[in-house]
Amino acid sequence: MDKKAQQSMNRPNNSTIEETSQQTPPHSLLPTKQPTSNKSPIPYKKPEAPKQTPCPNKPQKMKRIPQ
Repeated sequence: MDKKAQQSMNRPNNSTIEETSQQTPPHSLLPTKQPTSNKSPIPYKKPEAPKQTPCPNKPQKMKRIPQ
């Protein structure tokens, strides 16, 4: 029980606070991921736009062939 109490005290202690402050990679990763996420949707939308164009174009050409 003493060990648990000490660990509990150590957790909220400066040791944990410092580790939590130093171990803040999610915050650093967030801004780094934001540009990646923003860049991902940009190139993703580009291929989607041309893909949607050939979709309606294909059915039109197919209709012309049977006609």
